[in-house]
Amino acid sequence: MVATVILVKEVPLAEGLTAIAVLLGLQWVVTKLAQRSEGFESAIKAMPTMLLYRGQFLEGAMRKERVSREEIIAALRAQGYTSPDEIFAVVLETNAELSILGQDKGPADAILENVQGRLP
Repeated sequence: MVATVILVKEVPLAEGLTAIAVLLGLQWVVTKLAQRSEGFESAIKAMPTMLLYRGQFLEGAMRKERVSREEIIAALRAQGYTSPDEIFAVVLETNAELSILGQDKGPADAILENVQGRLP
């Protein structure tokens, strides 16, 4: 947006700067509301979601998050795993990355406490 204001002659500088100021102001307001209200924060922020647990694909969570079995298997391959049975959990993080926890890493309950769809 800043580049558009600077490079495009059809956009007056005052209008461009006003638009940037409005966006920055809205970002500040949303951040403050999220800090003060848990309900607002949960409405605008994603939660990590478990997609695979102890080698079993969680089809409902995968459908909800629109992640395919093939995407999870590709992520497992990229980490050097040869089978979903080697996996304790795969979690879709809030930044859209897949976190893979192998069975051999030990208890993972502490790091899964805020994960949506967590199983006991």
